[in-house]
Amino acid sequence: MKKILITTFVAFIVAGAVGAFFYSDYSSRIYKYAETEAGTPIYAEDFKKKSNIDARIISVDGKNISVIDTFTIGVKNIKIKSFLYTYDCTLEVKDTTAPVAEGKDIILEAGQSVTAEDFITKVEDVTSTTIAYNTEPDYTDYGKQKILIDVTDEGGNVTTVTSYLTIQPIYEELTIEAGEDIPALKEFLLPTTDENVKVQRWSGFGAVKTNEVGDYVVVLMVGKGMYASTIHVVDTIAPKLEVQNLNGYTTSNFTLEDFVVSVEDATEVTLSFENGPDFTKTGTQKAKIIAVDGGQNKAEKEVTLILQNDTEAPVISGVRNRSIYIGDSLSYRSGVSVTDNCDKDIALKIDSGGVNLSAAGTYSVTYSATDRAGNTTSQTATITIAERSYDQATINAMADAVISRIITPEMSGYQKLETIYRWIKSNIRYENHSDKTNYNRGAFEGLHDKKGDCFVYASTAHALISRAGITTMIIQKIPAKTQHFWNLVDIGEGWHHFDTTPRITPLTCIYMTDAELMAYSNANNLSHNYDRTQYPAIQ
Repeated sequence: MKKILITTFVAFIVAGAVGAFFYSDYSSRIYKYAETEAGTPIYAEDFKKKSNIDARIISVDGKNISVIDTFTIGVKNIKIKSFLYTYDCTLEVKDTTAPVAEGKDIILEAGQSVTAEDFITKVEDVTSTTIAYNTEPDYTDYGKQKILIDVTDEGGNVTTVTSYLTIQPIYEELTIEAGEDIPALKEFLLPTTDENVKVQRWSGFGAVKTNEVGDYVVVLMVGKGMYASTIHVVDTIAPKLEVQNLNGYTTSNFTLEDFVVSVEDATEVTLSFENGPDFTKTGTQKAKIIAVDGGQNKAEKEVTLILQNDTEAPVISGVRNRSIYIGDSLSYRSGVSVTDNCDKDIALKIDSGGVNLSAAGTYSVTYSATDRAGNTTSQTATITIAERSYDQATINAMADAVISRIITPEMSGYQKLETIYRWIKSNIRYENHSDKTNYNRGAFEGLHDKKGDCFVYASTAHALISRAGITTMIIQKIPAKTQHFWNLVDIGEGWHHFDTTPRITPLTCIYMTDAELMAYSNANNLSHNYDRTQYPAIQ
């Protein structure tokens, strides 16, 4: 809507029209003076006082043109032709509206600079504008600072835009190869950053996986400010892949991994076949193994697979005939194993259904195994179960078997006693129960069952020491609330005490004098008090 101001010497008449215009009286036909806002189009009709008269612009500022430039402020000299007359008119273009402007925030690295124009993203005004700092940036101040920018048009109207400038003392991003260490703190600082500034980790570093490709944002404290940086973990190095050729059988259950000797890479590697082999087909086949890491780097290796049919039966080893006594436990699998030229884990079947461990007799146990190709093998063992026998010949044979393993001819008498002592301590488990009426049975339980009480320990020691060629006898504590049995031994130096039974109060009694053992006995509730009239004199 134009506002028209008409002047006739001392009076003003205001008329409305599009835009803001002001006119003064010139004649009865044309206004002599007008004002308008910059950018508002002006035509000859806007100068007419009466709508029914003709008018046209014939020159502007001395130029024979009919279009008025209202985008440049100032006074325009206009000639208007109406009927037979030419009128000299004046148009004043003014700019009273401030520019419309938008700004943006900027992040700089230490040492960089920007102009005021860099902060402005949009300016709208009908006249030309200038952009200048209202507040100058401080490029030595790390962190975020407020910046005011003035946008001024030709009319002197000013719009002040508020933006923020951040001076970044660290690199906004760093790139490392997968497998490398996280950069040291000093490596984050820009070369232009003050070398004396204090820098420390703040957050995000614990989440960085240097063996996994990706972008990781970390925050550091530099001085009193916090700054984010992105660590780019990349993988540009292909995996190191080492493979082997395979020879086997159609039942070998080979997999891709069986071809791979090793694969090395800083990131996780995915293995796959390119035109993989047929593991059920005999003959020679070629295949290619592809290794792709987290950075999509690829390594390729060719392998050869040779397969044949499996016609070889499994091999069972360790099957043997066994002899035990009634009441003994028996592990049929103990010492028995099965192998196969192809199958790694092959099942061993044991048929022992006909064996009765509670009845004397001879029984058969069958061992068999079948591989994946259907090849079968079997073996049969004989299990002989006998009544327990405590005769002297049996005890002697059992003791001789032990003596032959632990005693050598060059040993002295004391060394033999010491060796027998250690064997009994290591092989017999204390169990507070035994029949104390039969020394041979006690020895049997020690040598065969390997468990028992002091009677078993003493009986076993008696059998072994005797078969080692040393004179010995069993000695008994004077009966009281408890019983106790141990041994006397003579290696040619007179009788000494020998006791292998475990005790709460430790006692090493291999070749003790009577005085030594009695000192222990007196300190431990007369543990070894005996009737001296029943035994020979003891050293």
